[in-house]
Amino acid sequence: MGAGIPALAADRQRVTITAVSDTGVIAGYLAPTGSGGAAVPFLVDLAEPQTRIDLENFITDIEGGTPNFPSLRVLFFGPTGDALLSDENGDGRGGAWRLSGTTLTRMWTGVPTDQRADGTVLGLDFATGTSVATTWTASAGARRIPSLADVWQFAPDGAVLGRSREGDLVIERNGTFTRVRGVYKGTTGSLFAGWSPIGIDAAGRIVYQSLVGDREYSPPTRGSPGGYYNSWRVDTQVIDVTGAPYELRERVAGGDTGDFGLPVTASPYPTGGRSEVRLLPDGRILTETQLLTPVPDSAVGGETLTAAPTPTAPGALGVTSGGMPFAVRLGSGGQWVTRLYPQLDQSWASALYYDPKDGQNYVVAFGQQRLPDGRGATGVVYRQAADGSLVDPIIITTSAADAIRRSIVVFFSADQRVHVAGISEGGGLMMFYQSSARLPDGSLQWGADNISANHFFANGIEAPRWGSSAQLTAYSTAWGGLNVAGVDVSGRVQVAWWAPGMQFWALENLTANAGLPLLTGPLTSYVTPWNGLNIAGFDANGDIQVAWWVPGFGTQWRKDNLTDDIGGLRLTTISSFVNAWGGMNIAGIDAVTGRPAVYWWTPSTDQWVSQLIPLTGAPSLWPGTRTSLKPVLMGGQQNLIGLSDDTGDVVRLYWNPGDGSEWTIENLTRLSV
Repeated sequence: MGAGIPALAADRQRVTITAVSDTGVIAGYLAPTGSGGAAVPFLVDLAEPQTRIDLENFITDIEGGTPNFPSLRVLFFGPTGDALLSDENGDGRGGAWRLSGTTLTRMWTGVPTDQRADGTVLGLDFATGTSVATTWTASAGARRIPSLADVWQFAPDGAVLGRSREGDLVIERNGTFTRVRGVYKGTTGSLFAGWSPIGIDAAGRIVYQSLVGDREYSPPTRGSPGGYYNSWRVDTQVIDVTGAPYELRERVAGGDTGDFGLPVTASPYPTGGRSEVRLLPDGRILTETQLLTPVPDSAVGGETLTAAPTPTAPGALGVTSGGMPFAVRLGSGGQWVTRLYPQLDQSWASALYYDPKDGQNYVVAFGQQRLPDGRGATGVVYRQAADGSLVDPIIITTSAADAIRRSIVVFFSADQRVHVAGISEGGGLMMFYQSSARLPDGSLQWGADNISANHFFANGIEAPRWGSSAQLTAYSTAWGGLNVAGVDVSGRVQVAWWAPGMQFWALENLTANAGLPLLTGPLTSYVTPWNGLNIAGFDANGDIQVAWWVPGFGTQWRKDNLTDDIGGLRLTTISSFVNAWGGMNIAGIDAVTGRPAVYWWTPSTDQWVSQLIPLTGAPSLWPGTRTSLKPVLMGGQQNLIGLSDDTGDVVRLYWNPGDGSEWTIENLTRLSV
């Protein structure tokens, strides 16, 4: 360092550069010589590279205190041209200083981290021994923000980026705090060490790093008994904070430690001022060793949520905006528990289901996975233990081409065998299923079938081209039929179906059969106790269109515009469930009020009704439109599981017989340990 700068050439072995201004001023210090020496902070203007100016000689005026000159360090230069510094006073606290021109001003006890164009300085105050976010101006002095324990940078509009005392990434704007979703946060049972924001660019994007780990198995060797150990890596994320609610837009690919992340040589915990990691205006991330390029969400899998019964209460499996699968379930002690699954953080699609054959919960996950015994796989079924951990893995595929990449759906055949359908990397319809054959341990063997290739293309049938946002729905019939439906790129409802006695799956264009208009989004399906089949979705006007069939119709389906027929609410998400006594329900979020709403029908009334769901709970608890509401029926109890819009928290709506007309709502993420 320093070679080529004449003013530093003679002492280049002692030189450390700490900051460089936009105008070409270098700040640094010379290391002490000998045990009794002192460091010498300096400035060099590249316009005069022959001259090194010792900082103590450069400063003409000092305000607010006396600096410890040997420990004084320029951390960065602000947009005003000011140098922002810190020093040490022997107790580990030191001072935060501003050098404007030749005047050095002590701002507070602590460290500065950023400055905006109007001269306001941001940083941390250590005066009380606990870090507190602080801003400072020459006219008003220091302003403490007690709710923030850490701060890093100003957002483009002047808001403050920081971390709350509860561990959340937040934006503080004029005293109002907004929690940013999509950030890894440590929870009970997870291999997670923490996270640290690095900075925010002019486009309003945050880059932050998480330290996460995998529990891996090392087989015994001659010199080692083997066993499990924790393998840590650094994961880098980018969050777009230009809108509200804030949400993760991109994930960063590259690095030495896998498909996502930074090399472990880059510290996930920058200390004092700026980090060696930079988020560039074009979206790339510059580290000490490489440039990382952002990739869109579609390349790493979008956010999903599935829900299922557990022995005690509904459970949910989701994927954070950062791509980390997590589960929420009621623990044995009656406390809700959220558990992250770092071993699945490179999964493309995952789902939770309850198997009535053994009363156990399972997680099926597709993506690059390494099992504790060292085997690799791209599709694995795990049993979810009572504490939420994933155990007893069963590999169902090792092929990346066959693995489900998106739109995963789990359903059961009439004989209660599990079927998992979804869309592969090549856009084909894939099916994984429990066969009738059993493994040596007595469990059912899994099979796989590429429906598009083996049943459609092989028989001269053009397979559907699913849209990028297609969400499949699946159902089975009492006579053993299997059905998977979705909206293709043209807006047509396509149903892949099979019935006992058929060698190949068939394809039905339900839009043509039932005379449906073109649909725009996800579908939902439901089967009644009298074997009525129903598929519902939205048309271009936002109306709910239903294609329905009952025995006696032959091959012909019928259609209804449910919204138009009853003057019903317009929903922005859609899901459905049928009560044991035959009540039909279509649930979603009302487009006008943002409240959960339902279309319902009963055999006794024989007419559809559309209404907002009466709720006991604050509007801040309401689920949003980031995912459809997931129905879970447990005896007479009805549950709808969703995600909040602002934070992505798991929200539960439930109703029990005897509760009257009102449903209860609770935030399971906030209730979790």
